[in-house]
Amino acid sequence: MTNRLLLVSLSILLSLIFVGCQPTLKFIYGVDKDKYFDSLEDYKSFVERKTKLDTDKFYLVENDNLFNLMEEFSGKSFGYYYGTINKGKLVADGLNSGIDTSCYGSVLNALKSNDMHTESPKDCRIVNYAYITFSKQGVNLDFEEDTAVFLFTYKRGRFNNDILKLIEEVRSQNKDYIILSVDNHYIKDQNQNPMLKNQMLLPASGE
Repeated sequence: MTNRLLLVSLSILLSLIFVGCQPTLKFIYGVDKDKYFDSLEDYKSFVERKTKLDTDKFYLVENDNLFNLMEEFSGKSFGYYYGTINKGKLVADGLNSGIDTSCYGSVLNALKSNDMHTESPKDCRIVNYAYITFSKQGVNLDFEEDTAVFLFTYKRGRFNNDILKLIEEVRSQNKDYIILSVDNHYIKDQNQNPMLKNQMLLPASGE
């Protein structure tokens, strides 16, 4: 995938963040401003400063798979919740449930009532993707146990802390979880992170 194609695809996806029940998000928190990170460590530090989320639970999709992931959001808002996977199959489908997953309250209610569970397990693209951790380790996730997949971008601002309440709910149901970041384009760690090498190397904006 070319850098241009990745950039266009990512721009389309992130433009959907403000669809749904948070239309004034970018005006309140200023998250419409792009921010670039010098390294994966810089990005991790930002997440630690700005959220209370466990960074050991974060993964980024390898860039070769990122475009395929974004295709799944075509015509949909970018919400908090992708779905729940068990034994490599999607057993709760956040993207195609008809529930606005960009609304924290809607997701929480649906998780409590199992409203997003599928009639039968469905094939799921992301089980075949390659991932990288914040410690720069390439991993393949097996998704054998019930695992809720939450979605993250720094552009959601402090609303990302709402994910904590969703995590509490899935853990109360004895399910595991991961947090999937789609901020690859904004991390310019070309020297230490081979999966993000040679992306759009734009100046980092300080904060």
